[in-house]
Amino acid sequence: MKPFDNLDAAKNASVQIKSFSQTETHRGIAWSCTVYFQGKKLGMVSNMGDGGMTRVEFGVDQQQEVVNALKSAGYSLTLNYGESVLEEPETVESWFEFAIPQIGDEAVELKSLKRKAKTNTFVEKRTEPCFASYKAQDTPKTREILQRQLGGDLVRFMNDVILAY
Repeated sequence: MKPFDNLDAAKNASVQIKSFSQTETHRGIAWSCTVYFQGKKLGMVSNMGDGGMTRVEFGVDQQQEVVNALKSAGYSLTLNYGESVLEEPETVESWFEFAIPQIGDEAVELKSLKRKAKTNTFVEKRTEPCFASYKAQDTPKTREILQRQLGGDLVRFMNDVILAY
């Protein structure tokens, strides 16, 4: 998957996560957020991180609409958990419960990248890792050096893309 494909898919599906927060508990990660779909607030979604169920303040029909929109837009779940690869959830509720915190995590990562974009230059490459960071401010001189160094492996510079989100 190329950088930002899931962010683009969520945006194209008109799914937005706001007020995402998470904290580590003794049994897992607790998280909560507010879900918006097509500009309309659906409600809160949260998990206490204690092995219990995810709490969703709106119905399965609305969850189905969100899941359908995400799938149609090409959103893909990250099913790797350490060394294990999980099976894709089969029910609407479980797919939704898997996707929402993932979207939140991706938004948090984007926020971090925006901060780092002030002091780092990010590139997309053809080879793994396809997204790389270089500890040098994104300047024309840095781009020139990286272009020479990476040659045909360089797809594009990503700082402008990151800052545009």
